[in-house]
Amino acid sequence: MFQQYADITNISHSNGSVAGGLILTIYGRHFGGRLSSKRAYIDDTPCVVTEVMPGKHITCHVAAKPEILGSDFEGNRGVNYEYWTNMTIDGIETILWLDNLDPGYNFQRLDAANLDFDDVNGTRGRHAGKFTFYFKPPHTGHYRITVEMYMRGGGAAKLYMDGVEKMSSSFRYGHSRTMDVILHNEVKYLFQLIYHSTEGSVYMNTKAKYYNTTFTNTMVKKADQEQQRIKITSTVLNEVQDLVFIRELKQNHVFEVQTVTIDSVSHDLFRFGLYGVFTEPLSISFTEKEIQDSLLALPIWGPHESVSVKRSYSPALSIPTFTYEITFITTRGKKQP
Repeated sequence: MFQQYADITNISHSNGSVAGGLILTIYGRHFGGRLSSKRAYIDDTPCVVTEVMPGKHITCHVAAKPEILGSDFEGNRGVNYEYWTNMTIDGIETILWLDNLDPGYNFQRLDAANLDFDDVNGTRGRHAGKFTFYFKPPHTGHYRITVEMYMRGGGAAKLYMDGVEKMSSSFRYGHSRTMDVILHNEVKYLFQLIYHSTEGSVYMNTKAKYYNTTFTNTMVKKADQEQQRIKITSTVLNEVQDLVFIRELKQNHVFEVQTVTIDSVSHDLFRFGLYGVFTEPLSISFTEKEIQDSLLALPIWGPHESVSVKRSYSPALSIPTFTYEITFITTRGKKQP
């Protein structure tokens, strides 16, 4: 009876985050073929075995160090944002190893992988920062990871996924970078975005877009807006009206009658006018015939037109008055006195 130990020849990563999430491949011999019987540890931290290739390698998922777990939620809900003010570095990679014991340390927990900080008071200045978060894909397939970053004074940034550098660039004035990856929904991925800025103002937004859907499985140009040509035709129909003429009975004309009252105290002389022309001055002593003749002398009458005048006197009133009732014998209509 004898016991055979595994012979480890190499490992895929020599370092990783204490927050866990790294997919580690261990190369060697004598691993055996039963997945359930395999155990792996990083110090005293379990590394959950996910795959065994007998005689070649095993793959395991590194857990976080127990002392840095921030909550009981899977994936450590939220984003850990750490930054160190007035920090000068020798290589941006060294930010991965900064911790709360380094000078200028600050910590925030964000609800999303998004930050918009405007250093209006100049309190942060040249500084280094690190965003740490987990992403557990809802589906297995093709994802596009986009990092949008703005640093007013310029700077550099790198993105790590499970401890492996995936994106590196200088950022200034709203630059963005993308990468395409295949992710599995049963795996929890650790993302770390580190940056070094020469000034305090920083904007960061990280997002993942799933492409294996009916609508986004291919890249296409911008969609053209729908255009429709509408043709309207009409037929002109002429209006038709039926007119019915009813013969009316012949009626006698009713001539217009106007009454004029003149007090005998204030007005001894007066004039009548029609259509802007007037008679000569008339006196209250004139007879009906004299007044009628003065009216007929006006140059307004047509053939077969005439006028009649009736004069009456009312001495019993408080002011004695003369009333003239003038009848226009014409079919022309209402007169304009």
